[in-house]
Amino acid sequence: MDILKVTGETVVSKSGLPAVGVKMTDLVSRLQTCYQFTTSGKFGDAVDKLRSIVYTIPLLVVETKPDEAEAQEMRTIVSNYLVGLIMESMRKELPKGSLEEQKTSLILKTSGSFARRLLELGPKPEVASQTRKILQACDKNPVDEHKVEYDEFNPFDICGRSFTPIYRGQAKEDCPFCLAKFKPEFKNELCNICNAGQIGKSVQGLKIRRKIR
Repeated sequence: MDILKVTGETVVSKSGLPAVGVKMTDLVSRLQTCYQFTTSGKFGDAVDKLRSIVYTIPLLVVETKPDEAEAQEMRTIVSNYLVGLIMESMRKELPKGSLEEQKTSLILKTSGSFARRLLELGPKPEVASQTRKILQACDKNPVDEHKVEYDEFNPFDICGRSFTPIYRGQAKEDCPFCLAKFKPEFKNELCNICNAGQIGKSVQGLKIRRKIR
């Protein structure tokens, strides 16, 4: 039987690998489309497109370790974007009145931090002037009226279910399919980020590199 191998060569063999219909360049192009959807505020379309990328990555066949690493990086990028977009979509669905005071408190706290960092970079005079005004406003109200679960100095992941920080050193569970991070209490639940993986499930991992015998 004639078989079109991965390399594009036609051979008469039952041992050759079939041609692959998906390439990394295709996924990169899809990701660019997702960026455009996000910029246009079409979060629902972006989420659908990003999930399609997650579902397609396991169908890739790559030849080298760098190609395999690129696919892994793609999966991480897509996962982070999905968490961010889903979190933002859920935020928009919440009643505005119940968030205004907490939102203002968080803005004051984080704005002061970012303003100081921006001034350290030596921005243009007009930017520096506006930044100093923001910093002055933040310094007038340095006390948080509401407790905010945020530590600007401690690296963290965002839990894909509760959308709260998982700080470095804290226990966490991964979705084996999309790599989203979750707090331990969500172990064994269906991942709501990709709608495919079981949170905390132990698996072999992504196997897409062709082994040459």
